[in-house]
Amino acid sequence: MAATLANDGLNPVTGEAAMPAEFVQDVLSVMHSCGMYDYAGHWADEVGIPAKSGVSGCVIAVVPGQIGIAIYSPRVNTYGNSVRALMACRRISTDFGLHAFCSRTGVESVLRHELYGLQIRSKRVRTPAERAILDRSGGAICIIEAQGRLFFGTAERLVHRIREVAANATHESSDWRRISPPGFAQCLRRGELAGGSAVRHGPHGRRASPLSCSKGLGLSGRASIATPTNPKAAPFPARVSPS
Repeated sequence: MAATLANDGLNPVTGEAAMPAEFVQDVLSVMHSCGMYDYAGHWADEVGIPAKSGVSGCVIAVVPGQIGIAIYSPRVNTYGNSVRALMACRRISTDFGLHAFCSRTGVESVLRHELYGLQIRSKRVRTPAERAILDRSGGAICIIEAQGRLFFGTAERLVHRIREVAANATHESSDWRRISPPGFAQCLRRGELAGGSAVRHGPHGRRASPLSCSKGLGLSGRASIATPTNPKAAPFPARVSPS
């Protein structure tokens, strides 16, 4: 049951739906508030995981989308909760950072790489004049690779970082291929707020938007930058016009 609740109501072994996914949130909310009887407040503070205790000595705990835990040890305390199960869940929550209010919104979790044009180049063959421009202005070209699943907190911080980069860069290439589709869509919507130039690689295709702040670099049209994770990708059409 714990694994089923952690899997949006779908039994991970049989594949059968035990309950509609929209009801799982209701069940977990009740478990979090009163599933541990009179010890529920202490549990929420110390462990921070939705759980349900049985006077037989069993405790199930659920981290939505991650893990379902079931511990059986019959010796119970005055609250009717298994003594060993309490200790085990407290240790698991602490060691793995599973507490519901443990902050995980650092931009480092979604920012895989941040490189500049002086550190990496595309495989496009360029003339000496073009290479001279890139040598001189490559520091104003930024390549950002994102990864993982975005949610509100990480998306906001990632957009904030892109804004910081856009303030000093004339061209920015963003690689979204390691972002799951729901997070990718959210990031694209919010990424428009970052302004500046953008060349985006994603599961729904490649798209290049005009560069709103490309001045003085000598790169006209679209950027032509291949990311490290996809060096064989066909580069975007680009012209380098020596100034």
